[in-house]
Amino acid sequence: GKTRVRAIDWGPWAEVGMAVETLEGVDSSTPVGEPISQPLLDAETVDTQGNVSYLASWTTAEQWILDEHRTRDGDALLPGTGYIELAAQALAASGEISGFEIADLTYLTPLRTPDDMQISVKVDVTANDDGHAIEVSSALDGETYTLHAEARLARLVAEVPKIDIASIKSRLGPAEVASETETVQTSQSKHLAFGPRWQVVKAQAFGKNEGLAELQMSIIDDGYRVHPGMMDLATGFGLPLVENYSGDQFWVPLTYGKIKVFGPMPEKAYSWIRCAEGASADSENVRFDVSIADETGQVVIEVEGFTVHCLTQGIDFAKSAGAQGKPERVLSPAEERFKHTVEQGILPADGAEMFFRAMASNQPQ
Repeated sequence: GKTRVRAIDWGPWAEVGMAVETLEGVDSSTPVGEPISQPLLDAETVDTQGNVSYLASWTTAEQWILDEHRTRDGDALLPGTGYIELAAQALAASGEISGFEIADLTYLTPLRTPDDMQISVKVDVTANDDGHAIEVSSALDGETYTLHAEARLARLVAEVPKIDIASIKSRLGPAEVASETETVQTSQSKHLAFGPRWQVVKAQAFGKNEGLAELQMSIIDDGYRVHPGMMDLATGFGLPLVENYSGDQFWVPLTYGKIKVFGPMPEKAYSWIRCAEGASADSENVRFDVSIADETGQVVIEVEGFTVHCLTQGIDFAKSAGAQGKPERVLSPAEERFKHTVEQGILPADGAEMFFRAMASNQPQ
């Protein structure tokens, strides 16, 4: 017999189908743009003025920078040094592998990543008279972005300094040295649960307004220039220098005045940290200068004006996944009209019944 053909001119369906998927938005797990190969960045887009946005989609399970930096309650937070690494990888993606300088890096809101959600991350690099402005933001819904940090970014034109490690050691008190298989636990480990990549301090010693730490990477990761775990402890171990400091106090990064990156973080390094005369925990903020050098004393990263802030109410800024929830997506007027049309569409049960009725009919359409 002849083949029968039925053409069914369906309207939009409610609850299921492509129209519903369109309303729910583009899957943020696949950033839209030109793919790039950086550990923390997936794609890039360029606007008509030449400004670049670097995009990524993160989960705590896939990014150790989140999974290994948690509060004692288990909340995953991007460390302050993670923003420095993001800047370094954005530059690497653009072909810039020479030294660079970050100025006025300011932290605005913490970047929280619930374990049961995927988060979209965006690094915007905009050209200006001083070089570039950089902003880091994120969105749990892939669209409603929150700004977390901002800074100025420029090429580094400066001679590489050196520090005299032996001379520094001679001015310090007895060193606390870890065994070959262990690491020194810094004071802030009471408040944060650090993973293996933060277990890097092999020795530390303190003197008057200065300290020295010997660091060694526990895990070497390709593609990381600053290494957030190593950098975090290199800049954060010096809090005992502060007068009236107590391990019960939790200090968080506020700003970096200037960060000069002369080269990549070496596997083994020394961190020489200094604080101003009279720096006291009685004040809300304390400033440090830090020089991170290789074993010969050649500086790879120089930090000026690293300011930390003492939280007086504990770690209440890091909400759990259940408390945070997923923000509701805001629809445009056109999308609102489309949503109304879809909501009035064919229900799955009704559609199945209409399909069988159409197949039983002798009408071709």
